[in-house]
Amino acid sequence: MEANLTNTERATSVLLIDTDGTAPRSLSLDIGKEKYRIKVAASADSALEILVREPFDIVLIDSAANQTSALEAIKRIRLSCLYTEVIVLTESSDDRMAVQVLETGAFDCISKPYSNEQLLLRLHRAAERRKMRRELTALHQEAAMSCSFDNLVGISEAMTQLKETIRRIAPTDIPVLITGHPGTGKGLLARVIHHHSNRRSGPFVRVDCSDVDGALLEATLFGPAESTPHLQRAGLSAALEKADGGTLFLDTVDLMPLSIQSRLLRFLQDFKVKPATSGAEKKVDLRTIAASEKDLSALAAEGRFREDLFYRLSVVSVDVPALVERIEDIELLADYLLRRIAADSNKKQPTISREAFDKLSRHTWPGNVRELENTLRRAVVLCEGDHLDAGDFSFVASGHRENADSRTSPSSVLTTADSLLEDNQRAVIKKALADNNWNFTQTAQALGIGRTTLWRKVKKYDLKRDAVPC
Repeated sequence: MEANLTNTERATSVLLIDTDGTAPRSLSLDIGKEKYRIKVAASADSALEILVREPFDIVLIDSAANQTSALEAIKRIRLSCLYTEVIVLTESSDDRMAVQVLETGAFDCISKPYSNEQLLLRLHRAAERRKMRRELTALHQEAAMSCSFDNLVGISEAMTQLKETIRRIAPTDIPVLITGHPGTGKGLLARVIHHHSNRRSGPFVRVDCSDVDGALLEATLFGPAESTPHLQRAGLSAALEKADGGTLFLDTVDLMPLSIQSRLLRFLQDFKVKPATSGAEKKVDLRTIAASEKDLSALAAEGRFREDLFYRLSVVSVDVPALVERIEDIELLADYLLRRIAADSNKKQPTISREAFDKLSRHTWPGNVRELENTLRRAVVLCEGDHLDAGDFSFVASGHRENADSRTSPSSVLTTADSLLEDNQRAVIKKALADNNWNFTQTAQALGIGRTTLWRKVKKYDLKRDAVPC
């Protein structure tokens, strides 16, 4: 028998296994009024057949008829229905059965006789627990998706090498130093490494090392100073203790004051901290990942960063390429970011024209992937339809940042190539191909564009290699 509700709110579905046939009518009537949809199965086998076809939130098992079959039913339900909670109705005198029921995997057991209010309360708790478990799983899946290798978007040689390096070092406990320009995704890379390590179930603690006077950073890492007893309770939240069993991510470590560098170096020698609430030292187990926008070895040579700390943090160094160094990834990145932007705004993903892609490919991107995402968001907001053309994109003036250091040197090549391509693209590309013996990689590098962009230009202008004389 099944009780159907007229209420538009979704009812919690309950499957009742009642082998002696005494409970279904009254039970369905009593709890059906409380937004529960009841269905009755005459045996555990028939219940499992129903569960294959139709998911249920809760299964109620009356164990009075056969305790052994009840325990077996719990096992089978837990194996086949991950999020279905099980409640067993037991005889009041059988405490041993109640223990077995819970050990087998049931959420709860109710001793007979029970009141309708007791049953409703247990059903409500089971429904809430099921909801919580599903939400927690969804959060874990979302975290896994956001930290997967798929989020390291790109097919360029630079990105392919980067992903291969991460695959090798992630499962280890080796300290990693990530370098790269602002906006290249160093934080994302740190999370990917943590997620694919053996510490993925442990905490990921990010510490921003850019505090100017160092006081806040020192308190964050090591807890408040002994001279501030009123803040001693906060010492328990020190980052080093928080990261126990997981990963400590030191972001913008190049801005860490020298005084804090010394304390951090001492910690990395024995991994011991002194909690503010006790005098005894405590050893913690963590992995360090540091990120820097500047060359730490150069800072060490200038005396602005401890050389011994540099070697501690950079057992393996990973450099995240600037976007201008992997222009051929623009299309993949734009598609990925537009998909995410559309999901965030609950809108249809806009399409983008070939001319728009060409315009994006010619930009120097001093702000890297972050600038690309902001540019796409601005275009989506300002565009009246769901198709983006070249005119929908505008770039924020970047000033001197394009040539901040030698790592952005490809942008100067790209800027020169940009003006030439605008004037006489076909002739420039054809000459560059001839000069480089039609080697696409060398030609793309000479023009400062990606291989994909070059290939599109060759197709667009119908360029063909001249026949070689015999």
